[in-house]
Amino acid sequence: MITNLDKVYSEIEIWGRVNHAYFVKFYELIDAEEKHDYMYLILEIADLGQLAHWDYKQEIYVRN
Repeated sequence: MITNLDKVYSEIEIWGRVNHAYFVKFYELIDAEEKHDYMYLILEIADLGQLAHWDYKQEIYVRN
């Protein structure tokens, strides 16, 4: 059985393999599972700002 957490780890693994000028570079994952249910993704800075924001009412990401 594949859980949603397994899907997240799989997506992060794929993201770590991508190396292209048009994608934000993924550097590291910090998993603080022991203390609380947070994951921290270390990414390069996006010069033009945030790519999308979370719409809490519709529960989707909306492009800026």
